[in-house]
Amino acid sequence: MTSCMMLSMNFLFMNHPLSLSIILILQTILISSLTGMLYYNYWFSYMLFLIMISGMLILFLYMTSVASNEKFNMPIKLMFYSGLVVLFSMILSLMMVDPLLLNNFKNSFNMNYNKEMNTHLYLSMNKLFNQPSWMIFILMIIILFMTLIMTIKISGIKQGPLRQKFSKS
Repeated sequence: MTSCMMLSMNFLFMNHPLSLSIILILQTILISSLTGMLYYNYWFSYMLFLIMISGMLILFLYMTSVASNEKFNMPIKLMFYSGLVVLFSMILSLMMVDPLLLNNFKNSFNMNYNKEMNTHLYLSMNKLFNQPSWMIFILMIIILFMTLIMTIKISGIKQGPLRQKFSKS
């Protein structure tokens, strides 16, 4: 969780599209791994990751066509402090790991396909579509739809490609 907060704070200081997209991809990986551990299966986190990466691909293609030759540099101080905070948060999280969470994580790899485990998997998949998380699905659908609409409006269908190629004549 500390890594997510640190990445959110770094997002404010970045001004290049490539660094912003790297931070968003790292945020997506962290959030999807956290949700995978909370739900005891990774279907929801896999869907979240694919939806966010597909939206990021659209935005990345647009930004590279608009600002293709812009120089990318990252401040050394920011990289150093970010690395220190990530290292410190990883050490703290390893010291405070819940043994029950580790047992559930180990058990997900050692699945025996018996009736009780199938019932448990059915109930955990059922949790995805019940009360607390159905709003997340609707939010993801709305975000993906809004990204599609914004990309269509920005690109201008009747004006041709985003980046014009000049031919030598």
